Amino acid sequence: MKFSSVFAVSVAIVFALLGLAPAHAADAAPQVVVIPWGDWLKELIVAVGGVAVTLASFLVAKFVPSYLRLFITDGMVTNAVNTALAQVEGAVAGQKLPLPIANAVVAEAVSYIVASEPKVAKWLGDKLQPLVLAKLSALGCAPVAAIG
Repeated sequence: MKFSSVFAVSVAIVFALLGLAPAHAADAAPQVVVIPWGDWLKELIVAVGGVAVTLASFLVAKFVPSYLRLFITDGMVTNAVNTALAQVEGAVAGQKLPLPIANAVVAEAVSYIVASEPKVAKWLGDKLQPLVLAKLSALGCAPVAAIG
């Protein structure tokens, strides 16, 4: 026997054992082909969802700390100014502060931030005092010209 005939007989035996032998036209029943598109869609959603979660966590890790610092800083400066207004004699919210008291209020607010949140104070650096003055101006305690 030649190799090609041995190969053909071997393939026919394997197909017959697996039930893949060609059907005869007389006994062929219509076959229903089921496409598992639901499973494919589920796998696609899982794959895309994994990529989306990875991308979202990267964006959160990259950009949220800067926004969070902004909110924490504003809250810290507000607390510092309110504390300073409460602790400095003659300082009242809503009334213009004379310059010597304003300096004491600014000094008290800055020292409050440095004592309670040294990392925020270090991060703000030279911007700390202008932020305190801006908050005082927003409260109506310092003229806008004091910020510059």
